Amino acid sequence: MNAFLKTKKKIHRGFSLGEVLIAAFVLTVGLTATTALIVSSISKAYDNREAVVAAELAQEGVELIRNVRDQNFALEADGIPAGAGFAGFSQADKHCRMNSDDTTFTCTPSQGTPSNNRYYLRVPDFPELGERFTDTGSVSRFARYIYIDYSPANNNATVISFVFWDWTNGSAMPPYITTNGNTGSCTLANKCIFSEAKFTQWNR
Repeated sequence: MNAFLKTKKKIHRGFSLGEVLIAAFVLTVGLTATTALIVSSISKAYDNREAVVAAELAQEGVELIRNVRDQNFALEADGIPAGAGFAGFSQADKHCRMNSDDTTFTCTPSQGTPSNNRYYLRVPDFPELGERFTDTGSVSRFARYIYIDYSPANNNATVISFVFWDWTNGSAMPPYITTNGNTGSCTLANKCIFSEAKFTQWNR
């Protein structure tokens, strides 16, 4: 009888403290790894969304400048002197900003700062209604800086639209946005995207 009770006791014995601790450790490591993976996935998805928005804003910057050029050509063809050339643009002014609702654009003679030159963009309140990003003097999520290198000798121009985000220092441009249009440091790692286009026959 005693032997039977001893055997039964061994069969129904509980987990030891060491086994409980090991199981808890394994479970904790598993949950920690899973949580870290989820957080990392959410973070990357957020970064990818920002990059997509920035890419669209960069392309929009190039298209806005193209629209102004084409509008000036159309005005010139209609015999309106004000349409000749690129209104408000000179070879010395390479640093520009522009909105989707502008009929002209603004260039500054020197690069300056995002806040002073309003390179920051205000996020639209109602994008579903067609509202677009517009420039603002306040630090915001995105900023767009358009570089135009115009050559009057052959009426050609290079337009580079830089968009950068998460840059909160409104007193200076990011170091990866250069004054000469160099795009080498405008990378996703720096939260910067650019779109570049070559325009020919700038004037007719």
